[in-house]
Amino acid sequence: MTGIDVSKVATGIDNVKEQNCPLCNINKNILCHGDSFYVMSPKGSLASGHCFIVPHFHLDCYGRLQDSFVDELLETKIRLRNILAKEYHTDKIIIFEHGHIGNAQKPTEYCKHAHLHFVPIEFNGDFVVFIEKNLKIKPIEFSSFRHFKSYVKSENMNEEYLYIDDGGSISAFFLTSIQLPRHYFRYCYLKLGNKSLEHADWMKHPNWGTVEDTVKKLVDKF
Repeated sequence: MTGIDVSKVATGIDNVKEQNCPLCNINKNILCHGDSFYVMSPKGSLASGHCFIVPHFHLDCYGRLQDSFVDELLETKIRLRNILAKEYHTDKIIIFEHGHIGNAQKPTEYCKHAHLHFVPIEFNGDFVVFIEKNLKIKPIEFSSFRHFKSYVKSENMNEEYLYIDDGGSISAFFLTSIQLPRHYFRYCYLKLGNKSLEHADWMKHPNWGTVEDTVKKLVDKF
């Protein structure tokens, strides 16, 4: 992977970008590019070190990722986790995705382009336990990302899900009959960290200073 050079977007897959999708066409706050994925610091970052892994090509969620891209995603995931652990001196890094498979969402309500969140956390809190109690549904545990993806495919899923990887286990909540409020994962992070819930809305609180801090700290680490 390389530093921020937006010309190094993968060739051969640009034809599956969507013109009006913000993550298909972004060119700011990018930390590195790989062949099929890029790493960026997102608007509304919850903390310094908050990053996305995003596919260059348009994809609704990682549960639908083609098998041919899985190796590169996992390599990128490991590399980013290791960089965050070293630079932020913590092994507590939460990885999550609010996925929307097929028609499981209204297109105007969310960004319908897969993006996997990485956030170093400085507080103790179990996201899976919190969400289970809050939503009153049981998660399904998986041995790996491949196991999760295989389950989504085998069950022919067409619904929202919450994917959580805390470094020790991978869990997913499948939201068959639950309509989540916007910014739900952000709400969970802020609630567990005893932080102000008003920052759940990233559009009202873009936190550009935090984004700039992440870029300055990490851009040369890839």
